[in-house]
Amino acid sequence: MVEVNVNVKVKVEAPEFTNALLVVANALGGLNLGQAMQIKPINITDIKEEKKVETKKAENTKKVEVKENVKEEKTEVEEEVTENNENTTSEIKYTKEEVRSKAAQVSKAGKKDKLKELFGEFGASKLSEVKEEDYTAFMEKLESL
Repeated sequence: MVEVNVNVKVKVEAPEFTNALLVVANALGGLNLGQAMQIKPINITDIKEEKKVETKKAENTKKVEVKENVKEEKTEVEEEVTENNENTTSEIKYTKEEVRSKAAQVSKAGKKDKLKELFGEFGASKLSEVKEEDYTAFMEKLESL
């Protein structure tokens, strides 16, 4: 009789595959392949739980980053809106025709005396003498008459 000894050394770096081999070896006859290979069986559910925890941590990190980005964008938009509102109120400019039209309405409403007083406040006796840079203030006072 001839006796043949064969030594096979296999290094497997896939824990799920190694675990599956150990299960098959145990099922085939109670062979303790794990001890022969000096491998410690692993619990696949532990690996799955670790992956779930890592995924949740990554998702939470993304949510925090997104919330911070949204807050920053909201602040930027609010600043832009505030700047636009400030610019809008200070940049209202009236044309001579708009001022003339409003002055005519005031005059037709029977407020000619108040209109003359208003011209006097701006150092003018008629609309053509009111400076263009004073149109905004002049219109505001016209509207309050």
